[in-house]
Amino acid sequence: TELHLHLDGALNPQLAYQYALKDGVIESTMTLEGFKKAIVVDPDIDDFYAYLNCFVFPVAILQTREALYELSYDLVKRLALANYGYAEIRFAPLNHTKKGLTMEDSVIEVVRGCQDAMRDYPGIHVGVILCMMIDPNGNDNLNAETLRLSKKYLGRGVCGIDIAGGEGLVDPTHYYDMFQQAYQWNVPITIHAGETGDASHVSLAIDYHAQRIGHGWAAYKDSEVIRKLIDNDVACDMCITSNVHCKNWPDYTTHPLKQMYLAGVKTTINTDNSTLSDITIEDEYDHVINDLGLSENDIIKMNIYSMEKAFTTNSIKNKVIDELKASLK
Repeated sequence: TELHLHLDGALNPQLAYQYALKDGVIESTMTLEGFKKAIVVDPDIDDFYAYLNCFVFPVAILQTREALYELSYDLVKRLALANYGYAEIRFAPLNHTKKGLTMEDSVIEVVRGCQDAMRDYPGIHVGVILCMMIDPNGNDNLNAETLRLSKKYLGRGVCGIDIAGGEGLVDPTHYYDMFQQAYQWNVPITIHAGETGDASHVSLAIDYHAQRIGHGWAAYKDSEVIRKLIDNDVACDMCITSNVHCKNWPDYTTHPLKQMYLAGVKTTINTDNSTLSDITIEDEYDHVINDLGLSENDIIKMNIYSMEKAFTTNSIKNKVIDELKASLK
């Protein structure tokens, strides 16, 4: 299972390269290997904001109906072939209007790609999360449209709403009204918070009705925030490699996932951006076992947490949870 996976950070490099050439996103002289280097993060980047620059090519590619559909379909196909039972894929519709598409067009194509892949690979269930974006230059109208689309397509491929981007560039309280609206509309909420070190952002996200926190590792700094996560049954979708690559956390062996999991927080394991970080979910499991010293049973339990907090139907939850419980040793 995986709950935190960005579409533009998880593109098939070969397929993305074909679209990049066809649509003039890159020069015809760029090789596939050169393209791969451009969309995989350099471990020596300076900080989180340099990491965000790695999305430039992927976002530029995802500007047509065909690209959005085929690359979404391909991602779900690859997840299915990797034995995923459930996944949630997120993207920001406001980033896909540079060649004339509306935000709604992008939602339609991503949902269509995911649903067609689920039809062709029936072992996997997928939901789409729409991301609002933090922008210090102001984008409230675009975020409001994202929120409207999350309501319109809820239960029709879309399963929730999120906000992503440069945490802290805008005072998080600015987004209070938007999340109140999502809550009133019964749109499930997840919020990127505590990714760059501020535990107070995690606390605020809980106040804003988040059922899950994207990352959330910073909560470990404040025992009251840890207790608040547990008391409110809010999960933290952890992305260890992404945190290390973004320079938000120094290494694998001391990552707070273990501390928070053992404290009773519902932690889940995710890749965040599998292509950008050049990892698989199995790689993350290896880090959890070999670097953090947890067990296969712990991984299964965290996958059960994923399904308990997934934005999907009880029947799908129970089906996957039953399969996971059968694997406990």
